[in-house]
Amino acid sequence: MAAMTSGSKFNSGKFPDIQKSIEHSKDNPLTMTNISYRLNYKGRFIMNEPHNVLFQYKHFIMSNLIEITLPPNRKFRPESIAELYYGTPDLWYIIMLANGITRPEQLSGNKVKLLRVEMLNSLIKLIQKNSSDIKKNHKNPHKINNRTLKNID
Repeated sequence: MAAMTSGSKFNSGKFPDIQKSIEHSKDNPLTMTNISYRLNYKGRFIMNEPHNVLFQYKHFIMSNLIEITLPPNRKFRPESIAELYYGTPDLWYIIMLANGITRPEQLSGNKVKLLRVEMLNSLIKLIQKNSSDIKKNHKNPHKINNRTLKNID
């Protein structure tokens, strides 16, 4: 199974040192952080339900799936499957969404559903099309305060 080259150019994990990887990930439109809206709470950034942002792409992803046998050494590792199949671990969330799971330990069967490789370019274009609005939100994240949060205790 060959990795897709268009996905590998967005691979933020391909660099030999962590600093270059971090620098690359800031502009990588495929990382979950960059396709999620961020909020600022007491100087810390938090993601607002990262999987929710995928719902705008869910129909596209679910309409273009294939099923493959899961290699035993890739069980519980959506990032490893994404790197093998798409050329970047940054697309781990597609594996999670396609298989209806929220935690890596749920990826334990013998089969795994994947977005067809030939559809990855179309998905990347959809994500990039939306990335300009997302970048605007990252430059000016919404400030939330204690009075904004509901106490559930």
